[in-house]
Amino acid sequence: MNIYIKDMATVRPSMAAKKELKKVGLTCLKVDLEHVIVEIFFTDLQLEDLKSRLKKSGAQEPEDQEMILLARIKNEIITMVYDSKEMPTVNFPAFLTAILGHDYTYLSRTFSANTGTTIEQFISVQKVDRAKELIIYDELSLKEICHLLNYKSVAHLSSEIKKITGLPPAHFKKIKQKRSDGQRM
Repeated sequence: MNIYIKDMATVRPSMAAKKELKKVGLTCLKVDLEHVIVEIFFTDLQLEDLKSRLKKSGAQEPEDQEMILLARIKNEIITMVYDSKEMPTVNFPAFLTAILGHDYTYLSRTFSANTGTTIEQFISVQKVDRAKELIIYDELSLKEICHLLNYKSVAHLSSEIKKITGLPPAHFKKIKQKRSDGQRM
């Protein structure tokens, strides 16, 4: 059975959800950014206890279908950016429409109304965050990162990083170098 929970985009709420499920006697099979899959159906009393515990730990059950959809949009984007070996080359509106089964205009309006930002801006931020991570922690060149994240050129990637973070890619390379120097000592 699925339980949809919002505000689980970080590790702490996900870990808290697993812990709280165990406390109410439920076995967690999977936790991701939008929902928890539990082993069995549960009683109303267990669900209310779980809701109370999750709220205390920073994650909450969404109030309505719109919040569930918002969580699904974010989850699909984050999964696409972080878990794909390569970003899809189809346009994002078509990709999200196909995955979520809703008209993109509806998805876009729902997302903007609830987050104060557009889906495109959210995607850009996620891609830049992923690029920063790849620059700092991996051995990929900017050209390889460009290809992986479906940027047209290194210049385009660099300008996106600068626009969103206020810092050039070279700043993140320095962080990588400092980490490497620190490990050698």
